[in-house]
Amino acid sequence: MSGQRGYRRRRIWVNAHFQLKHTALTVGVAVAIMGVLGALWVRTLAEERKLMGLRQAGAAQVHGTDDPSAAEFDAEFKERVESGDLKRMLGLLGVAGVLVLVLAYVGVRTTFRAAGPAYAISQMLKLIIAGDLVSIRHLRKGDEFKFLEDDVFALRDALRAESAAEAGFLKAAADRLRAAGDPGAVELAGTLDGIVSVKEQRAGRKKGA
Repeated sequence: MSGQRGYRRRRIWVNAHFQLKHTALTVGVAVAIMGVLGALWVRTLAEERKLMGLRQAGAAQVHGTDDPSAAEFDAEFKERVESGDLKRMLGLLGVAGVLVLVLAYVGVRTTFRAAGPAYAISQMLKLIIAGDLVSIRHLRKGDEFKFLEDDVFALRDALRAESAAEAGFLKAAADRLRAAGDPGAVELAGTLDGIVSVKEQRAGRKKGA
């Protein structure tokens, strides 16, 4: 199959409904998982702060509520803990945002590898229906559903063989009509020559795919 080359699809959105639906599903599952994990983490932080409050209450009973150094230490410790929790939360939110963007990109690229071949096969079938058996091309490297390419080429080859056989039969008939020498037969032979030309073009003999 000389001269065959892959389709070059420059548009990443070849089937927006399919690609958006499955990308949204992937991202939605990831967001749900991160939401559950985030809720568990917030709950853990709340329990830690509750335990910290109980510790501070116990320390106040031991050292007395009027101890300025203990109160200052507790206030500073609480501030550091809350500041650290805020930084970690912002960091996790940032990581989650990046992860969502990465998953969205991967989802679009993955669905593109599935939707792209379906689009390409649809275009090739339209060419076959229009009688063009020469412009069929291979799918892109890395595309899914490569077996569809084999099916389309098998269909193309079968139609080519059929067109070639019909062209040969009609050409032989035209030659015999010409040999008869009858003006009506010669005219009919000329008509058959036009049909033979179309059949040979469909068979790929004139373009040599």
